[in-house]
Amino acid sequence: MGAVPLTKGNTITFLDTPGHEAFTAMRARGASATDMIVLVVAADDGVMPQTLESIRHAKAANVPVVVAINKCDRDNAEPERVKQELMQHDLSLEEFGGDVQAVEVSALHRLHLDELKEAIILQAEMAELTASPTAPATGVVIESRTDKHKGQLATVVVRDGTLKVGDFVCADTVFGRIKALTDDAGKRVKTAPPSTAVEVMGWKELPDVGSAFQVVKNEKAARRLAEENENIKSLEELDSVKEIVDERRKQEQEERELLLQQQPRRRRRRRVFVPRVKEADANASDIPVYSVVVKTDVQGTTEAVLELINGLPQNKVECAVVRLGVGPITESDVELAKSFNADLVTFGIGESKAEARMVESAGLHYMAHSVIYKLLDDLQERMASLLPQTVQLNSTGTAQVLQVFKLTGRKSAIVAGLRVTKGSMVRKGVFRVFRKNNLIFEGRAASLKQGKDDIGTAAKGMECGLQLLEFDDLKEEDVIECFEEVSVSPSLTD
Repeated sequence: MGAVPLTKGNTITFLDTPGHEAFTAMRARGASATDMIVLVVAADDGVMPQTLESIRHAKAANVPVVVAINKCDRDNAEPERVKQELMQHDLSLEEFGGDVQAVEVSALHRLHLDELKEAIILQAEMAELTASPTAPATGVVIESRTDKHKGQLATVVVRDGTLKVGDFVCADTVFGRIKALTDDAGKRVKTAPPSTAVEVMGWKELPDVGSAFQVVKNEKAARRLAEENENIKSLEELDSVKEIVDERRKQEQEERELLLQQQPRRRRRRRVFVPRVKEADANASDIPVYSVVVKTDVQGTTEAVLELINGLPQNKVECAVVRLGVGPITESDVELAKSFNADLVTFGIGESKAEARMVESAGLHYMAHSVIYKLLDDLQERMASLLPQTVQLNSTGTAQVLQVFKLTGRKSAIVAGLRVTKGSMVRKGVFRVFRKNNLIFEGRAASLKQGKDDIGTAAKGMECGLQLLEFDDLKEEDVIECFEEVSVSPSLTD
């Protein structure tokens, strides 16, 4: 659960959001679901892009901020620099005449955490935050997931009223009756008062993260409210589609008018339009497609993984997410992955031996992750594997032409007598001939000999005879460099 209460004295519930850039949507929801934001900034790193993003979310949601400058115990900590950076980004701190409290802390050594708690309580008092424990509960869904034993689960924060087992609830277009409430310690509870986060069991479907919920009188009222919300949502989607269509029509009309203006006036005549047959091969995209089925622990993580994939800074491989869902891998997921030859990826679920065997028996690739950075690395590696490998030439050595021999007889040829001055000459390598620092030939060897014996390699200091294919213009003092061909896996970001 991403919500933890502090119950000594005043009750404070913290919603923890990850700092990685892929979790932008989760941080935005956290800002809108809270009464205030505790903005944690590392004293050694200073203001980071995610810090600025959190400040923007706070301003957009009109939520007050308390700054916690962490890691102040470190030798390279610069809390004063952090404060100046925050001021530069329109966060006016109290000690500089503003209204935003800033507390220097160390979470590792638990330094000044009481001062942070006092700052939060003071901010709550100034905001005059109140709730009615006797009212029907309302709040926000902050996370949702599917459990194969418990069904659809949602973590909610109660903003007002008291949530109780047996209540009928509606969250946007989803409703249900509460069968069980579980607190952050995994303990079953009967009620959840204001400012409490609990996991709710009993939903008909999985509610959307970020949706507001409310308790209603009975199942009929819950169903009716969900249907009304569904109708409103459908109308909003239709309006959105209509706006897009109207905008496209407007653009097309402008393009037609521009085209008519550019064309010379001609006598009107009847035209016959013949449909053109498109050649599929000519129009097919050469970009490889990487298909993947993604399953995560909770809906918020699902959004983060999708945002991560869409945000990959590359255009060499198209990533097709053929299924994105919550919960463990199922036989249906495996069958779908087989039809698309897709990888199966799980995040935050843990690696199951049964799942691994099921995927392995289907001949598919399976990745289980719990760290977003490692998931990113593996996805990029798998996508890059679809790109054709490139050949890179690595120098193995150089040699100098001491003498040129002309062989006569049935197999006449020009052979260069060499001394290897650096590295080695490799019979199967690629050879470049330089004359006065100018490249005059690049190609393969017909033979590499020491005396009359064929050799595969001539090391530094050795003298050998080299015959090149399709090149006989060798002269004394020419320099020959040998290269080996190495297959290099391409990078997505090159």
